[in-house]
Amino acid sequence: MVSFILFLSGFVMPKVSQQQAKITRQRIIDCALEIILSSGIESLTFSNLAKKAEIGRSTINGHFSKKNDLLMALQPRLVSILDENLCFECADDFYSSWVHAIKSNQEFRQTIKTMEAFFDNDTGISGLMRRFPSPNEETEKAIYTAMGYAIVHLPKYT
Repeated sequence: MVSFILFLSGFVMPKVSQQQAKITRQRIIDCALEIILSSGIESLTFSNLAKKAEIGRSTINGHFSKKNDLLMALQPRLVSILDENLCFECADDFYSSWVHAIKSNQEFRQTIKTMEAFFDNDTGISGLMRRFPSPNEETEKAIYTAMGYAIVHLPKYT
């Protein structure tokens, strides 16, 4: 009713500035990442996100019409979590860092689980291979072994 009266009186509601929209979008991304890292991708719903970010669901929809759009915005942050925890100097160091990160870092474990939503196995493997200075058969073997380790051991941490 108030909006209608304001409309009739000629009052125009101010538009959100580009700066404020940028801040809101970043808050949505930050809160989505917090939800994923603390509770897993299954807990990332627009309702949970709206509560966490203290905004309306329609605001989230204004920035991300689908959950997949939001996940794509999160992808660089998730990749950086992988990069921070893994050593890509050689195959042995990669595998050791992978095992250590799974054992000791919940954010890493949640990131791996979340990345399944982005990549099929072949895409994920080729993405990891590209991070090595000189990828070879030993590198590929270490990646497959690390993925097997994750399949076997991740359920222990759920």
